[in-house]
Amino acid sequence: MVRGYAEPGELPATDVRRTLLADRTAHAAWNEALDRAKREPVRHRGLTRAQAEEAQAALEAFGQAAMLLETHLPQRGARPVPGAARFADALAADTERAARQVRERRRPRWDRTKEALVDWETDSTAEAVVQSGAELLVRSLDQLATAMDRAPLERDTEAARQQRP
Repeated sequence: MVRGYAEPGELPATDVRRTLLADRTAHAAWNEALDRAKREPVRHRGLTRAQAEEAQAALEAFGQAAMLLETHLPQRGARPVPGAARFADALAADTERAARQVRERRRPRWDRTKEALVDWETDSTAEAVVQSGAELLVRSLDQLATAMDRAPLERDTEAARQQRP
């Protein structure tokens, strides 16, 4: 969605719909997996229920921010928002890295995305709208990272395990 502010009118409506549908599909899959996990007689060594609920809240907040951005997408001919391009590039790169980190049971990091947001200078009302949406996205990503973070004892034992010859 953020890319649509960097390149007004260039983001096809089909891409917007596809993005929103992918978000809804992912949310439904998450809910299904969470429901299945709750019914399992044996606890998985992954996220605790509290962490899973925090992650779900983060994903919902991310979806809401994306819908907010979608409702304000600029029309063709609107002035491009340069900060949105840098933010979208950083978000794409961090998302790819975060997916690997989650699969490796590590806390996802959003350093480039946060840096792009900090460096973003707003000089118009239209830009302020997308920047506020980007701030909501970053907040939800931080919430997700916190939810995915393992307990301190587990981190300590993992580090000790890796240090053994």
